[in-house]
Amino acid sequence: MTYTEQLMQSDISQFLDGITAHYRADAMALLQKNKVDYYLDIRSILELHLASLPIEQQSHYQIQDLSTLNLYLIFSKDEQGIALKKYYDTTTKQLLEHNTLQAIYKKYNLSIKVDDKTITEN
Repeated sequence: MTYTEQLMQSDISQFLDGITAHYRADAMALLQKNKVDYYLDIRSILELHLASLPIEQQSHYQIQDLSTLNLYLIFSKDEQGIALKKYYDTTTKQLLEHNTLQAIYKKYNLSIKVDDKTITEN
């Protein structure tokens, strides 16, 4: 709940009432002990935690998407911003070509779509 205002869509956040758990294991423990009804996190992380439970317990829980967060990078139109965008585009393209970026996503069990068409060379 720490980042509700920043991450959750405003039409959802008004209905969320809860406590903050500083560690995911604590959030899962609260859920298992019926101290909370749900816990919010990134889907891939929730899937990992759910899979770590014994099979018979897994069926007691379900994962539901509440919102999606689209993040964008904005660069200023001055010399520094243009240089930074060029560096970002070039480096991202290299990371994609060498499957480095994909390996990072896989390591952290993230499912982030990278559209290489959005990487433009200006």
